[in-house]
Amino acid sequence: MFLLIDYGLATAKTFLVDSSGHYLLNEIPLGFSAFTKISIQDSFLYILARVQELTGVSLLKDQKPICPVYAVGEVASIKLKEIVSGEIENPTTLLKESDLPIIAVNKEAALVGQDIFRGEIEPGAVALWLPFQINESEIANYQANARYYSQTVPYTPRDLELEYAVARAKIEKALEGKLISVGEVYITGGILTHSPKPQLTFLTILNGITFDTPLKIIMDKEQVLLSFSLMKKYSPSDYNLLWEKEKGSLSVLGTAIRVAGNTLVDILVEGQSESQQISPAPESLMMFPLGSGQKARIKLGKGKEFIVEGGTVGLVFDARARPIKLPVNGKERRDNIRNWNIACSAHGEVPEIWI
Repeated sequence: MFLLIDYGLATAKTFLVDSSGHYLLNEIPLGFSAFTKISIQDSFLYILARVQELTGVSLLKDQKPICPVYAVGEVASIKLKEIVSGEIENPTTLLKESDLPIIAVNKEAALVGQDIFRGEIEPGAVALWLPFQINESEIANYQANARYYSQTVPYTPRDLELEYAVARAKIEKALEGKLISVGEVYITGGILTHSPKPQLTFLTILNGITFDTPLKIIMDKEQVLLSFSLMKKYSPSDYNLLWEKEKGSLSVLGTAIRVAGNTLVDILVEGQSESQQISPAPESLMMFPLGSGQKARIKLGKGKEFIVEGGTVGLVFDARARPIKLPVNGKERRDNIRNWNIACSAHGEVPEIWI
């Protein structure tokens, strides 16, 4: 038996795995009772005690763990040496080592596959992707607050736009112009998984990447990929067993499909006798409703034909040239961004006061 802990700022996710490979997943709120502990060690012991209460499995004896405990996070790694059985893992590095096609964004870093970006984004690069006018000093202040108060979340629609413009820029920086040619990606990290609408996450991904093949986007809504990555490092056999069993429980958002502008797209939904046709305009985005578990045959003009899977968002046809080139004119650029937001139902039409 062993315990995995993903120690976050607001919650701790725990994976308790027994000798037969069965597991119990729990989420421990880290509120006043946890953070008023005298030390980090006491806070960790609080988490272990809560898991013990929730599961009924004995984990502590004389205030010490009686099974191997592995932790992920950048919190007080040296002080936790006496509690955990291995190194305190860096979340972004651990996800990279999982070898899954992952896109992750948090306050400190962005990961796209095997590429990581750490650091600040230039305010000018963020301003380009906002549907309203803004002083660059406001963007710099927003990023500074996010850095020093990383537990905060966007409070206003304006803050939300800033948060996801920064996330998009981080994804682009991590990718460094490389082409994504895999058929699916897994989305994780607090920023991408906590968006108020999955369409906003979907659009943020599309705005930041270059891809050339239908791309199924899968959301790790409960952020368990980090725990799975930890398990893969310390117990590969349990990881293989549980991954095959549980990967289907992750949320499929849908599929993104690159098309040339004005291409006639023929869509035949599985189980239907008649197909439907759409023709996205150049530099536009177009959504097609295809629910979770549904599949459709897509034919692009007289050329490519393939089967795709829908999801919470459905299908999104992207007729924008890559790399995406935003208009130099400010009003035209902001209009384009608003139109893409509206096309993907990211969060409705932006109020005129923001123009």
